[in-house]
Amino acid sequence: MDPSSSSATSDSLDGTPGSHAPGAVIETDALVIGAGPVGLFQVFELGLLEIKAHVVDALPYPGGQPMELYPDKPIFDIPAVPVCTGRELTASLMRQIAPFGATFHLGQEVTALVQQADQRFAVETSRGTRFLSKTVFIAAGVGAFQPRTLKVAGLDAFEGRQLFYHVKNPADFAGKNLVIVGGATRPSIGRSTLPPMGPIRPPVSSSSTAAMVFRPPPPVWLACASCARNRACSSW
Repeated sequence: MDPSSSSATSDSLDGTPGSHAPGAVIETDALVIGAGPVGLFQVFELGLLEIKAHVVDALPYPGGQPMELYPDKPIFDIPAVPVCTGRELTASLMRQIAPFGATFHLGQEVTALVQQADQRFAVETSRGTRFLSKTVFIAAGVGAFQPRTLKVAGLDAFEGRQLFYHVKNPADFAGKNLVIVGGATRPSIGRSTLPPMGPIRPPVSSSSTAAMVFRPPPPVWLACASCARNRACSSW
């Protein structure tokens, strides 16, 4: 099951504006900041009390860290679940909250949170969505997931085609020339996720050096996992 297809939401699982009038303040009893496992389970707990929630998350889909970092890798530390992937965990949580009609506002960060004289909270997001909520539940984990992008003039044009900041579908990279830039968590995930999905030529290489020049034959597939200064070759 694709988490983004769940009927649990009544608004914008893709982060686009829903039925609310543009610029209108959304009044709600509960606002959950973060759509990871904790935020999604909070929606369930609120639903048991017959409280509908609005949920804000910086990612364009629910699931938080498990969906962003481990969508297809096994996770072993979920209570009563011996093993599951991040995608499976998110799908289960979305099924669990489906009866409670939560409204999702994805692809936007909370930029302001101010308590009002009546004790409610005025909240605004990076997309200008505004809320007035009686309660706010912060389930943001380590914070919004934002890739440290490569600071190379003109490189943005290749994002999503030859430049990637995370792996959504490892099979898309089978048979491609890959360079993984970075030496921390995400490159390790990339190296361990990609090879089983099919032959990759040449073997995946990884580097965290300060500057590199790439001149492989086209198409060039650059998978970048963390910040590094890079210089694109003239053939781009």
